Amino acid sequence: MNERKSGLCAIMALLTVVACRPAPLHVLVVDTSSRCRLCAKEVSARRDSFKLRASENDVRNLGLYEYSDPSSPRPQSFTVQRILDTLRQGRMHYSMATYHDTCESCLNAKVPLQVGRLMVCQQCGKTYARDVSKRMIHRKDFKGDSVQTLKGTCGSGACRLRSKHPDWTLEDCQTIRAGKVQIGFTTEQVVCAWGRPSDINRTVGSWGVHEQWVYQHGDCSMTCLYFEDGVLTSFQD
Repeated sequence: MNERKSGLCAIMALLTVVACRPAPLHVLVVDTSSRCRLCAKEVSARRDSFKLRASENDVRNLGLYEYSDPSSPRPQSFTVQRILDTLRQGRMHYSMATYHDTCESCLNAKVPLQVGRLMVCQQCGKTYARDVSKRMIHRKDFKGDSVQTLKGTCGSGACRLRSKHPDWTLEDCQTIRAGKVQIGFTTEQVVCAWGRPSDINRTVGSWGVHEQWVYQHGDCSMTCLYFEDGVLTSFQD
């Protein structure tokens, strides 16, 4: 109804503007009707008609660019260009339809409603559990889907590790679970990935604390990790 009033006010404004013109060039009859936003059927028997006496410049100067419901899926229904096209073709009538009502048949039609819950991992953001069902209800009773989203932790090792160490990134946790280390890891992260070293050589100086961690492997090889103030800076294997 507010959209109809806005359109009527715009038309009355046009009448006021063109009333000051001494010699209007065109007489145009505008018929308005109300249609369903879903099926485009006419939902109101009432039709309003207005006579416009205007030139093409009058229409342009008014700046009446469109008249339609913003929430309507239908395209714009009342534009300056369309009025100008009607005037140039010498036609007397211009029909304007507003799509802001819903007919009774569309209101009583049944639409699917989703009900249930989703379990979303708060670490990786993936949905790891889903219990959602659908049922049909009347469109007039539809207020939106009722699906509850719950936060949890999925079964992956990286996500479980991050839930224990929230200050670690998911990428670091995935690297640790893969049994790898990388530059920038802390001593705690290295222990989680490789366990305790076979030997630790520690040097303390004015520059800080320098540590060498030695890992002995079963094939008689070894890997040396070097830490500066608890952060892995280099390695040798």
